Amino acid sequence: MKYLKIIFLSLLFICFSSCKTEPSTYIYFANIYLNGDHFDNAIRTYNDGIKEHPNNHVLYIERGKVFYSIGLYQDAINDFDTAISLFPDAIDSYKFRGASYFHLENYNDSMEDFICFLAIDSDDYLVNYYMAMLLCIKNNFIDSINYLNKTIELSPTYLNAYSLRGNVYLILEEYLNALNDFNSAIAINNKMPELYNSRGLVHVELNLFEEAYNDFSNAILLNNKDSVYYYNRGKITFKMGDSYMALSDINKAIELYSEDKDYYLQRINILIKLAESEEDITLVKQYLDMSEDDLEKVKNWP
Repeated sequence: MKYLKIIFLSLLFICFSSCKTEPSTYIYFANIYLNGDHFDNAIRTYNDGIKEHPNNHVLYIERGKVFYSIGLYQDAINDFDTAISLFPDAIDSYKFRGASYFHLENYNDSMEDFICFLAIDSDDYLVNYYMAMLLCIKNNFIDSINYLNKTIELSPTYLNAYSLRGNVYLILEEYLNALNDFNSAIAINNKMPELYNSRGLVHVELNLFEEAYNDFSNAILLNNKDSVYYYNRGKITFKMGDSYMALSDINKAIELYSEDKDYYLQRINILIKLAESEEDITLVKQYLDMSEDDLEKVKNWP
């Protein structure tokens, strides 16, 4: 049935195409294709529209948005460039070209476009969020927080803004503010392991080890394939005095990802501690041999 609808639309569009077709008609049919995730058909429709109306900036903007949505960022930029050359006040072009530059890691041009956009419309929460991310990349954390404050003011349930602001506060060692943000983020969505992991790191800094342990455990429950969660729980478990449980977690972290030098350094500390506290000579030798093997790995680390 879905494909019959597409065929019908194509035939209908051919009928329209036999005479002069307005840009709005091309946009209408392209949107129908987009609603069905038929991106190629939507692009072909805009191609036909641009061929007939080569100076219509809106058609370039709309085709650029399609390119952006499917990850063809340079093609999107080309369309937004053309739209701006035809109509310099085409505000959406700056927004989506800035986002395209961001995904291509062209951060300077991305920021320039977003600044142009915000000069006209300062109340777009996503553009404010993009600006916050760009400022974080440039290590300008104070100004980043200002944009995140604005993002949350405009969209109080936008989880990513709380998460990013919490991480910025963590970097700035403002741990209570970070804790509040991660609490807010988890209240919005309690199924994201990275939020529990980040909150666990805050709890560690606040010397709330039980709370940190619970957070890392929750992260593992939600995703037991991420070595970082085991590593963080292993470290806090070691601090809490349970070297055996710590060793188990660090071993799991290394099993999942063996290319992190810190994992081996942490395991060396645990093995030495176990050797110091163990009375069984056989086990002492085993722990020391394992620590020496890890030390050799660390010394020869590429």
